[in-house]
Amino acid sequence: MREIQLSPTLIGGSKEQPQYEENEAIPVYDTSGPYGDPQIAINVQQGLAKLRQPWIDARGDTEELTVRSSDYTKARAGR
Repeated sequence: MREIQLSPTLIGGSKEQPQYEENEAIPVYDTSGPYGDPQIAINVQQGLAKLRQPWIDARGDTEELTVRSSDYTKARAGR
């Protein structure tokens, strides 16, 4: 979760002396993962940390490929 800070709302007054009302921050569920965390240094060339890799390895039901095999990837590589 994180909070979105809102600007004050103009509620009256004049052009010279406007009156504003403060707004409370809105809590939102942040789905951006580490990309939304200002405390984490992001390197888009390296990608996300492989937090699930130990869990995947422990399952023993996954074969890691040594080369890219999808038709899409091959087409993009010009093969």
